[in-house]
Amino acid sequence: MLGDYVMEHLFINRKEQIKLAICKEIIFQAKFGVTFSQIQTKYDLSTTTLNRYLAELDEELNQVFQGEIQLVFNDHLSAYFIESTEPQIHSYFIKILRYHYMKEQTFFIVFEALLHHIYDSVEELAEQINLSPQTIYKQLRLFNQLLEPFGAELYIKNGRSNFRGSEIGLRFFFYYVHWFIYGSVIPLPFEHPSYSDLLDTTDLVASYSNQGTRELTLSQKTKLKIMQAITLYKLKRQHRTLEMSDDFYQDIQFFSHPAVTLFDQFQGEYDKETLDKEQAFFCYAVSSLVFDSDNETRRAEIVKAYEDSHLSIARDVERMLAKLAEEFSFQFQPEGYITSYYLVLIFAIYMKYFAIDTSKYCEYSIQFMNLAYSEQQQTQVNEKMLSFAKEQAKRLDINTHNWSESAFQHLAYILTICHDLNHPFNTIHVLLQITENVYMGEIIRKNIKDFFHSDLLQFTDDLSKADLIISDTYEQEQGMCPQVYLDNPYDASQWERVFAFLSDFLYKHSFYKRMNIH
Repeated sequence: MLGDYVMEHLFINRKEQIKLAICKEIIFQAKFGVTFSQIQTKYDLSTTTLNRYLAELDEELNQVFQGEIQLVFNDHLSAYFIESTEPQIHSYFIKILRYHYMKEQTFFIVFEALLHHIYDSVEELAEQINLSPQTIYKQLRLFNQLLEPFGAELYIKNGRSNFRGSEIGLRFFFYYVHWFIYGSVIPLPFEHPSYSDLLDTTDLVASYSNQGTRELTLSQKTKLKIMQAITLYKLKRQHRTLEMSDDFYQDIQFFSHPAVTLFDQFQGEYDKETLDKEQAFFCYAVSSLVFDSDNETRRAEIVKAYEDSHLSIARDVERMLAKLAEEFSFQFQPEGYITSYYLVLIFAIYMKYFAIDTSKYCEYSIQFMNLAYSEQQQTQVNEKMLSFAKEQAKRLDINTHNWSESAFQHLAYILTICHDLNHPFNTIHVLLQITENVYMGEIIRKNIKDFFHSDLLQFTDDLSKADLIISDTYEQEQGMCPQVYLDNPYDASQWERVFAFLSDFLYKHSFYKRMNIH
């Protein structure tokens, strides 16, 4: 069996993973840099090893970015920094460096060849990419372990496809791996004239941008392009259609987006029922894989359709949400309920018909973290929600015997989000006390009100109701609440400190929601 974070481990070796992590560490500590000892302690590296890694990282940054991005050591601060001649976004050059490490790996070379070329034999593959058949067979065994959860396997014999097995599983697999490897930064491998008939997403983007009333992000457009290209390739080049039960299409029918015209081009080539099923699955897949592909209005329409239906999965979702509110003592807000219903429904359908554990196919793992709790409390809350998720999942009209532990954890995570979406925000109350004169405090209060919404922060003149104090003198005789000092509303350094304090206070006291657990 493959270990944790399987995709990352197969595509990037351990040394490159550490160098990439060091690079991220330096980037995100841009203001103060990172010292040698900090890096050494965090990654448990010997002095010799770390010196070698830093030298290699410096050389690789120069090689990949042609001197535009450099690793530098500041003698005055005794710290490492990343410097750039261009205002590059951090995520951009992290992805570029990550891809540089990937494409040097043997597994990636074999993987990319199999994704984008068809072979009659392993020997033909070995000859084309200049590797021995023995090396190829080793990589193929690893590849098959990736494919197994999707109900598919490699089949390099007939010259028509390198894969066989579940068509719908293969499509999910291709969606995941293309995004994992290329994302929105690296040019997609099928952006080539021979694939031009697959790549024009103008109509599809218009469908999901409400005919141009909203602008989609680059990542949304890229995911849509990946999904369209793979789907059209399957239908146009390989003539492979989906084969799922009628119950599946009944359960996903209301995800079918009426504005999507992608499948109209196949009228006459495929029958209407086949095209309707293709469209329903494609739109469900977009909803489940592309964040905010369905706007608020569209989500509300989808939820309303399920609420009005006679589908058992709709009743299951409604019962689970009702039990969640009862168990953790909160009330759903109208907008929060729609989003919660939408998210749980997508997951329930996925687990009912696929139950593929994709946690190992993502770049990052899901983690529960809530600073409103101590470590012991966090463990109790996590265990409570996980226990609830397992209990409720078994009450669904779904066979949960093939669910992995991470599937239950994923459901618990989604239900935690549903709780937080409907949890009232903990507004903090600030007492302002300026002793210098009676007018200086007014401009201070006005500036803070302009910066922080009243849902986040409100002023009070009652010390007993204050969560913190802003003052130009000592006010904590009884130690009732924290205090931040400010006496000059025209001193930029004081405002920087006050805003940093308030933001940190809000983050720790209001951002994280506490659950009522019995």
